[in-house]
This record gives sequence, C-alpha cells and structure tokens, in this order.
Amino acid sequence: MDRVVVHNAFTLHKNPALTVALARLARERPGAFVAWTHDLAWRDEQYAAQRHPGEPWDLFARALAGVRYVAVSEERARQLAELTGLARERICVVPNGIDIAGALGLSAQGARLAESLDLYRADPLLVLPARLTRRKRVEAAIAATRALRERGRDAALVVTGPPGAHNVANRRYLEELTALARDAPGVHLLHALGIRAPYRLVADLYALADALVLPSANEGFGIPLLEAALHRLPIVCSDLATLRAVGGDAATYVPADASGDVIADAVVGVLDTPAARLRSGARALAWPRVIADRVAPVVLAGRP
Repeated sequence: MDRVVVHNAFTLHKNPALTVALARLARERPGAFVAWTHDLAWRDEQYAAQRHPGEPWDLFARALAGVRYVAVSEERARQLAELTGLARERICVVPNGIDIAGALGLSAQGARLAESLDLYRADPLLVLPARLTRRKRVEAAIAATRALRERGRDAALVVTGPPGAHNVANRRYLEELTALARDAPGVHLLHALGIRAPYRLVADLYALADALVLPSANEGFGIPLLEAALHRLPIVCSDLATLRAVGGDAATYVPADASGDVIADAVVGVLDTPAARLRSGARALAWPRVIADRVAPVVLAGRP
C-alpha cells in the first residue's frame, strides 16, 4: 500500500466507522493517505443537526495525523484551513477535471486522436478542413502556427484532407507540406500521419478547435465557414468575394496572400474574448492533463 486517496471520508460523516479505521491506518503510515476534499460537512448548515461532541464526530473537524490534504478549489482550501486549523500552505489545490470527449460527444476515433496528438494541450487549436492543393495555402496556416508558438503560445494546427485527386502535382505539394510540418511543432497533417479523416472525425475536430483558419487563394463557395458557424467557431479566412458571401460580418478576413504573422494576429484577435478564454481554461482541465500535471505529482509526493 503506497498511497491511499480518500475522497471526502475524512470530512463527510456518511460512514464514521470507515473514517475511524482510516484515521488509525493513517497514523501508522504517515504520508500514505491523501484526503481529497470536495465537501466539508461541518461547514455545511444542512448537517448542523447531525454534529455531535466527542469521537468519532470530532474527526471531521480536525486535521488528522499522517494525512496530506487536497482541496478542489481555493475556497475549499480556505474553508478547510479555517475548520481544522491546518496551515493553508499545507493544503494542495487540485481542481476537478473534465471529460472533454464526453462533454463534446466525440467519437471514439476523435477521442483517440485528441489524446495521441496531445490536442488537449493546444492553445489555441486551429483546424483547416481542406484537401491539399496549392490554392488552399496550407503553408500559410503552418506559418501562422509557428508564429503563434514564437509568441509563447502552445498553438496546434490539424489539417484534415488528403491531396486533391485531380492534379498529380498535389503529391509534390504533400511532400512539401510534410517537410514543413516535420519542422513545425504542433502541426499535424492527418494524411501524412496515415489517418483517414471521415466526416465524423472532421466534426470532432470542429468541436475541439478554437478557430477555423482558411487562408485560400481562391474558393468556389466556402462550406467550412458554414460548418464552423454550426460549431460556434471563430473564423479567420481569406478576403475573397465567395467567402464574404458566406461569412458576412461573422468572419475575420485577411488578405488572400496574408503571411503567417498576419494570420496569427487575426487568430489572436478573434480569441480575445471572455468565452474563448473560458474555453481555453476548460481544455486546460481535461482529465489527461489534470491527472498528469496535478493529480499524480500530489499523490506521489514525498511524505509531509
């Protein structure tokens, strides 16, 4: 028994016999027990009539010997310190995580892709749902991703399509883009990775992404703008008549020959909103990130 994570049982009185037994074991194995604290019964008025003097009831209002304490929020940590007399700095704060794949309704393939490409760590995550043809200017989106990273952002770009089938020169374009992506952290060309992207997977990427980028030199219509709109996704695209006809005043437009820096500026602009910042914060609390960055270090830490 290296570590025992105890959820609420040290601060919620639903099973006093269990709490007594765990407290005894914690004294025998100091540092092995971690009290993961969501609820404080002795701070909740709905339990006022159930508080009694003496043991075992006093256990729920004091810091137990040998136990390390974790709270799920700063407010809970403050309340726990006030209740138990434990110094606030001895209480770690580890927020709840969120099942992003479940919350967004991702397919099994989409959830696997998000984890394998580490998309939950992207900030921002850009999607370019297009076949690989030169008129799509995928290299400009790659340059924008690099520019964002040079500014300290953990930007990532996912390009979904294969080479266009109507021009053999597109195979050469794929090779050029693959070379660019190889030297650009966070850039993922699904076709170059051997991943076929059915429409369900593209929809998953729309759901995950922070913004659509479409830096095309020309377009016949602009279906990705409509798809992005259905996902409430900010849009950065080329200033083309066809795209303006679809996007109206809802999109942010850049010149059709825009550089990576110009596109990056536009991305920063469309994401400078409270909703976008909250979305970024939510993705930072994806369970894989919370477990790796917050839960595991606390649970595996040395003894107090």
